[in-house]
Amino acid sequence: GALLKATTDSAGAFRLTAVPAGKQIVWVRKIGFNPVSAVLTFVAGETIDSDFLLAPSTTRLPEVEVRADAPVAPKLAEFEERRKAGFGHFLTGPTLEKMEGRRLSEVLATIPGPSILRGTTNAAWVVGGRGPVSLLRNGGAITEMDRRKGANPGLCYSAVVLDGIYVYQGHDGETLFDINSIQSAEIAGIEVYASTATIPVKYNGTRSTCGLVVIWTK
Repeated sequence: GALLKATTDSAGAFRLTAVPAGKQIVWVRKIGFNPVSAVLTFVAGETIDSDFLLAPSTTRLPEVEVRADAPVAPKLAEFEERRKAGFGHFLTGPTLEKMEGRRLSEVLATIPGPSILRGTTNAAWVVGGRGPVSLLRNGGAITEMDRRKGANPGLCYSAVVLDGIYVYQGHDGETLFDINSIQSAEIAGIEVYASTATIPVKYNGTRSTCGLVVIWTK
């Protein structure tokens, strides 16, 4: 038969005229809804009233996985810049998370280059040399307090920078920085420079020590 069409008004009502008698299929469609159909029997000279209920359609989109590098904290910007440059040894967040619960001396012991000196207590320090040359480079004697903790005056200790601030710079009589005084769970990144040749220019003031350790907390 002929294809008849009608558009609903604002209330959703519509009217079809001149429908041939007999069984006819009526389709109702609207954007955003599932179409419905019904088979109606039309009799000549009579009118059929019928309601159609449309259900909203839902389109399931395929799952999309978005991958991107995690944003870098502002204070870690220079850490990432030097890490990409490739000088020194670096420990980043994922690696540190695997070592959570271990002392920082144990964490640093996994990096090739620096040596760890453990004192008579839980104290520990990063060292890089031994002998008269080391003593000369180290700038002088260590404190009596550090000696009692087990620090060896015949070793050359690495400078330590914590969140951009020197906590040990190798000055005569300066107290050594105990690396175990920081929990590994608090650290976001570590930089280790075993030789003066690789120490960043920014830390030229540490070239009288044996190497440099830069620690960034979360």
